[in-house]
Amino acid sequence: MTLSRAELSAKIQWLIDIAGSRNVIEAIIHYFTRKHGRRQIKFMECDKITPSKNKIVFYTKDGEIGHWLYFDKKGNEWNSYKLQHQRDGSHQFCQTFALIYLLNDHGIKTVPKFATRLETGAWNNNLCVAVDFWRWIFNSMFENTVIKLWLENVFAELNNSYKTYNDTCLRITEHMQFLPENINKHVINDLLDDILLYSECITTLT
Repeated sequence: MTLSRAELSAKIQWLIDIAGSRNVIEAIIHYFTRKHGRRQIKFMECDKITPSKNKIVFYTKDGEIGHWLYFDKKGNEWNSYKLQHQRDGSHQFCQTFALIYLLNDHGIKTVPKFATRLETGAWNNNLCVAVDFWRWIFNSMFENTVIKLWLENVFAELNNSYKTYNDTCLRITEHMQFLPENINKHVINDLLDDILLYSECITTLT
């Protein structure tokens, strides 16, 4: 079955939005690093990339559109564009790759080594790694009752934002696709499986 660019984008847009939320990123870092006694990770927003240590950096010119990267504990730069883990100019999963680099750098035993699966220029492979990373994140976080409720609220708020957008967007073909109302890890896994099913087309056309 051949899907249009809009249909392919709809399958992955929800994950891009979740992965791009700073609140979600901060929650993941807090949950998987501080609970294991790791040092505090700092965030920095800037319009010029300068060397740093132990920081996730949002490089932006206008405070909205930009690129996320990670500086490890030794000050080495982990940049998904430079490492060719992400196609130049794409704005899909730079936050995800920055998180993968960070969690790998901190060597937390309970976190799988997703970074070792990333390959230079292998866009489809790296998308699949990103999906697997989020599958593991969601499945892990849904085991915590408090965080589970928080995640359910995150998805509900995302659906509300899609409704608001659709109410003001006159072109039906550009409307956002709603997520299921009752979100749980089984529903999320089904949504992630759907992305993997069309991953090659998604990396080619979106």
